Amino acid sequence: MAKNNEKANSEVKNPLDAQLQKWIGHYIGVILQTSKNFSFVGIFLSILSINVSIIFWKLDQRTSFLIKQSEAVFKRLERNSPIDIGIFCNEEANLEKNNIDKCFITKIVTYGLIFRTIFFITGMIGCLGVLIFLSIINGYMILK
Repeated sequence: MAKNNEKANSEVKNPLDAQLQKWIGHYIGVILQTSKNFSFVGIFLSILSINVSIIFWKLDQRTSFLIKQSEAVFKRLERNSPIDIGIFCNEEANLEKNNIDKCFITKIVTYGLIFRTIFFITGMIGCLGVLIFLSIINGYMILK
C-alpha cells in the first residue's frame, strides 16, 4: 500500500518538475545560440534550474519521510496480524536477496535513489550553465 502511495506521490510531483526542467532547458539552449546580450537571462535560468532541483529534492525528502512512517505502521500491523503476509516486513530482505550478484543495470533501485540522482544531475547542469554564461559575459567564450 505504501509503495502504491509512493508511486502516486511521485506521479503527481514529477510531471511538474519534468515540465519545468524541460522548459528551462529549452530556454537555456536557445540563449546559448543567441548573442551575448542574453547571457544574463541564461544565468537567471540556470540559477532557477538549481533552485527547482533543490525545492523538489526537499519535497521528495518530505514525501519519503511520510512513506517510511506509514510503512512502519504497516510493519507493526503485519507483525501483530495472525495472517503471515510479510509484504512490508520482508521487503528490505527480499530486495537485498533479489539484488545479490546483479550488475548495476539489472539491479532494482529505489525511487528515492532515482529521484536524488535526477535532482543532482539537474542541479549540476544548472551550475554548469552559470559557469558557461559567466564565461560568455567575461569574454572567455565567444558566441557567433
